[in-house]
Amino acid sequence: MSMKVFNMIKFIGSKNPKYKWENIINDLPCRPVEGKGYLNGNGRQGIWEEYYDNGQLESKGLYKDDKKDGIWEEYFSNGKLSSKGSFKDDKKDGIWESYYGNGQLWSKDSYKDGNRDGIWEYYDENGKLKSKDSYKDDKRDGIWEYYDENGKLKSKGLYKNDKKEGYWESYYGNGQLKSKVSFKNDKRDGIWEEYHENGSLRTKELYNNDVFVKKITD
Repeated sequence: MSMKVFNMIKFIGSKNPKYKWENIINDLPCRPVEGKGYLNGNGRQGIWEEYYDNGQLESKGLYKDDKKDGIWEEYFSNGKLSSKGSFKDDKKDGIWESYYGNGQLWSKDSYKDGNRDGIWEYYDENGKLKSKDSYKDDKRDGIWEYYDENGKLKSKGLYKNDKKEGYWESYYGNGQLKSKVSFKNDKRDGIWEEYHENGSLRTKELYNNDVFVKKITD
């Protein structure tokens, strides 16, 4: 998807001019957007604000030589905060937070030089943790955890270089182990165990390179 600035017109002021422009996506015109801020020969500078058609603030933040740099905030059309975080040289960098319409935290994300890097957390509208993910250089890397609607751990496992590795475990609502699966290079490899809710073993199977080999009986 391509996007470019088209038909920029100055409305008022010289030290704090106001502009109106149209976004062109794949050569199709979209809705006009109003913004205001300082512009010099090197592009947008300092604090800029952009607005919805209804005049409500859509986003605000800092530019340096026409690149986003520093704290930015984005808003829903009703004026409530939708996300906030920082840019460095026009790329997301550091912690970003996004919110539900009710103001509750939806996600807390970590970026480095525009890539996902670090821990990402997602929450439901009541504030309970839904998942905790780990990234490195924009790839899944590290421990991943998923939680049920009661906030209890539902499953967890390891990613390495965007692929499942080692044992992945899932749990019943009472915390009892439900299954334990061994992965290698994102494929089932080794022992797969499933348990009843009372903790007794249900099945035990052996896999090799994602292919079922045999059932194991103790």
